[in-house]
Amino acid sequence: MNLAIDKAGLVDFARETIKFRTGFWEFQDLLKEKGVPLVVVSEGLKEYIEPFFDDSVEIYANECIEEPDGTLGLSTPHQSPDCEDCGNCKKDIVLSYKDKGDFIIYIGDGESDFCAAPLSDLRFARAKLAGHFIENYIEFIQFIDFNDINEMCSRIF
Repeated sequence: MNLAIDKAGLVDFARETIKFRTGFWEFQDLLKEKGVPLVVVSEGLKEYIEPFFDDSVEIYANECIEEPDGTLGLSTPHQSPDCEDCGNCKKDIVLSYKDKGDFIIYIGDGESDFCAAPLSDLRFARAKLAGHFIENYIEFIQFIDFNDINEMCSRIF
């Protein structure tokens, strides 16, 4: 199934509709100030995430392919060959950073975070991910918005 929209239309739609959780931009500023890289790993589409960030932010997401009929198809360049549950394997991405010796702070809220988040060094969770952690006795810090995360990270950095 393809989307009946082109990439420019998708970007316009994203700019009009996407709202970031309260405190997110302050979180990004804190990371920049401390020299900590921000990596966005999403099950969403790179085309509607990318316009909000500069080149310093690494983005791993599904991608759109422009079809000859003007619609958009889906590409999953980060899908795991070992698992077909997600189009973007967050677990493989976290492991690639862990293999480099990076300290991973993971922030998530959904089912696509279940495999990757437990591999992280520090976990912030809400919604379904928080429930998953509680059910599986995995340590995490619950958050409502990024102000909660900013407060904790200000003490860490």
